[in-house]
Amino acid sequence: MPGASTDAMKANCMGHCQWCDKLQKLPNGRLSTHGYSVKYQMFAGICMGSQNLPYELSCELVKQSIIDSQGLLENLISVQKRLLDTNNQPEYAWFQCYDKKSSKYFWEKIEISVVDEVCKYRIYGEHDKGEYLSFSLKSRVSVYSESPSTLKRRLNLTYVEREIKPQIKELEEYIKVQRLRVINWKEASLLSSPTHTKHNLHQPTPNITCTEPHQT
Repeated sequence: MPGASTDAMKANCMGHCQWCDKLQKLPNGRLSTHGYSVKYQMFAGICMGSQNLPYELSCELVKQSIIDSQGLLENLISVQKRLLDTNNQPEYAWFQCYDKKSSKYFWEKIEISVVDEVCKYRIYGEHDKGEYLSFSLKSRVSVYSESPSTLKRRLNLTYVEREIKPQIKELEEYIKVQRLRVINWKEASLLSSPTHTKHNLHQPTPNITCTEPHQT
């Protein structure tokens, strides 16, 4: 690119995010802000790889993502173990709620207590409205033969199966892929045009024309 400035060259190049492996533009030589949603005119959920060097030039952030993900994985496994411990159940249960405004389901912790044969539970947490909801424990016992403690175990088991286990599986796969990216890493040229093809972890980076030396 004769006559082009270094920044202009970088702006016309693309690279893969070290954290999420998505292909992004490189304004000022760093990955553009990505992986976010906009709510109340503010960014939310920005990818940790934003504003960092692309994978073609560094894998230090890949290593950090493995450390962070391993910590999350250990925490999830600990939560799963605690929720499945029939001899030492937590005081709360996880309950899947439905938000009519957004038409979406979400999980909330609930407290369960029994008053006059009615099992009452209070939703608390991020969506706390300070309200108590109740249903007839008598009908639950006759239909499901459940005590409050059995109900709590069942709710927590449902949460583990639908929420915790899939997250554990996803994190394990992510860590596996990131470790491969570290093993197979070598400094490479930046991409000159968009492509929707992800890195083949067993193949070298394709030949391209847009290059930028690694800045240490």
